[in-house]
Amino acid sequence: MWRLLAVAFVLCPAPLRAQTDPAERQTLGWFGYFVTVPVAPKWSVVGEYQERRWGAPHQTHQRLFRGHLHRTIAPGVMLAGGFTYFMQGSQDPRRSNELLVPELRPHVQLEVKQPLTDRWALAHRARAEFRAFRLVEDGDLIDEYRLAGRFRYRLGVDRSLGSKSAPTLKLSSETMVMLGDRDGRDVFDQHRLQFGMLTPVTKSIGVELAYLWWHQRVPGREDAVNRDIARIIVHHRLGRTESPADRAAVDPDRP
Repeated sequence: MWRLLAVAFVLCPAPLRAQTDPAERQTLGWFGYFVTVPVAPKWSVVGEYQERRWGAPHQTHQRLFRGHLHRTIAPGVMLAGGFTYFMQGSQDPRRSNELLVPELRPHVQLEVKQPLTDRWALAHRARAEFRAFRLVEDGDLIDEYRLAGRFRYRLGVDRSLGSKSAPTLKLSSETMVMLGDRDGRDVFDQHRLQFGMLTPVTKSIGVELAYLWWHQRVPGREDAVNRDIARIIVHHRLGRTESPADRAAVDPDRP
């Protein structure tokens, strides 16, 4: 029962907030390549590249490169630390996007996977991020940064449709709150609700297709935005070294 209550607690805030906040709707496509390289039993390195583009006009909204070092500390429990080089374009798709503003973002996280039955599982992820935003003055980047922090918690429900080679349905909800300098904004930053399917293509490659609903307070605007996102991610696992807790050829639970 407590698991069902936890799911309801995390999934409910997004629709409720969307009903009370006036919000503009925007459409995007997210495309990514995630590669996992086991380096020793219980240790792996994960690299990510993501390109996030507006539906119209077709220009970059965000681009990021992320690297993690993961350590399995118990069956289904993983600690990780990493760094993201993030580039932010205009928050308004109607504006020309000539400048991508860098953000430096180290993080630490804890992931816990809880099997419920042979086909159902809960997946938790808690992540703390330190954020350094490059400042812009008169339309140009300057050598100064604004510092802030953010805490993220994601709860997911996975449903396997069969054996390891069968697709897995995935539902997740993630809430983010700001820490430190909030640039005049509320503590609430954004909420993401996602539904998709991860399909193994080979023993080392899987393709994730998902719909993501993103509700966010945007800096410089009084209202919020709701974003409808089509997400396509290729998951790739290299090498054969893996811990007893991670026998799956493709790790489906990457952010």
